[in-house]
Amino acid sequence: MRAQWDSFFNQTKHSAYYVPFVHALNVSDFKLEGGGVIDGQGACWWKANCRTRKDDCRGGGLLPAELPRLFVVEGSQRISLSGVTVTMPGYWTLVLFQSSDIHVSNVTVRNPAGGIGPCTDWPSKVGPCYGPNADGIDLVSVTRALVEGMDIIAGDDCFCVKSGENAPGRAVGMPSRDIRFRHNIARECSNPHSGGQADAGGAFKIGTEMSGGVFNVLFEDSAVGYAGMALKVSTPVPRGTHTRKQTQPSFPLACFRTHRALQDWPQ
Repeated sequence: MRAQWDSFFNQTKHSAYYVPFVHALNVSDFKLEGGGVIDGQGACWWKANCRTRKDDCRGGGLLPAELPRLFVVEGSQRISLSGVTVTMPGYWTLVLFQSSDIHVSNVTVRNPAGGIGPCTDWPSKVGPCYGPNADGIDLVSVTRALVEGMDIIAGDDCFCVKSGENAPGRAVGMPSRDIRFRHNIARECSNPHSGGQADAGGAFKIGTEMSGGVFNVLFEDSAVGYAGMALKVSTPVPRGTHTRKQTQPSFPLACFRTHRALQDWPQ
């Protein structure tokens, strides 16, 4: 698998990136719908990259490049994704990148969440585990997006808005703007391992890579089952920049902690 995803590298300069597992590039009027499952077999990647079971398997692993995102739509316009289930990415699950006029509806994400270490075996024989950096959906430098009716279990953040990292992200200068999330379920967003935090997983998150700016984001009428943080705005130096008009008017929170066995996860 080719270890360079050039356009994403140009907006981050963070490391080499394997190309995405599924990559829709420079398309218009793109629609994906139906009841199928896209399975990235992420455990194979995690096992190949992790030094130990307690390694978070993200950066500095055994492989020469950062693990591949599962499904990426890039440089595109008028995008509709609905009804599909996506699961087991090497890294982030569903990514909309440098695209506009997006509608994502009734998409299900099912990744390992919680536990004491990465899932290097599937199913796990040693108890609950998480998918390292297995975000649910990431909107990176997008304009005019509606995300609704999603149901996510993720091994990191569930719903994310980003816009590039550090100086390269500021140089590219493509903000994320005019984004609405509604009627979504962040069922479990959990990776109790990173940065010395008890659990860094965010249900609805802006950042961390947001050097291009984030404007006009609305989170509404959504539910959080469990997350380390229900609403998270992460702007560390030098990844952060400016945000404007982020709104969160209605969030019923259950905030329960579960360590479910893999076979007990919702289907």
